[in-house]
Order: sequence, then C-alpha cells, then structure tokens
Amino acid sequence: MRKYHCPKCKNDSFEEINLDVTVSYQIVNRADGLDYGERNDHESGYVSHFQCESCGEIIMSPENHPVDSLDELAPALEALGAYTDE
Repeated sequence: MRKYHCPKCKNDSFEEINLDVTVSYQIVNRADGLDYGERNDHESGYVSHFQCESCGEIIMSPENHPVDSLDELAPALEALGAYTDE
C-alpha cells in the first residue's frame, strides 16, 4: 500500500479548498433562544487547490500549478517523492 504525506511536514492528511461556495445554516428557536440548526450545502463554487491539513502547504503539480483535482493529487505527491510504501 502506498501512503502519501505532505512534502513539507510529513503529515498524512490533506484538504480540498473550495472557493465561491454558498453554505447556509438553518436558524432554530430553542428554549434558551436562537441557535444554529442544520447546515445546508449548495452545489456551487469550484476546487481551488489541495493542501496539507496540518501546515497548509499547497500541493503543486510537476508543471508548478496548484493541484485542483483528486485524480491529480497522488501523481503530484509521487513526483514530489512524498510517499512511502508499506
């Protein structure tokens, strides 16, 4: 099994960063006042890039562009040598 990690800090968890996304929260009445209820995500926006969840390092493609698709993430990390085989 191949395990990928951040090329900078070696953390093994990544996050997808989306821009121009609309998110709304239902506001509900509770005994002690108003509070947040259910979160509603809407189909909008786009993937800006992938980054390390720990240090925020943006994962770059071999062509030096931010990786913006999950299909490109593993090949980019392999090109950077940011993996181990277990």
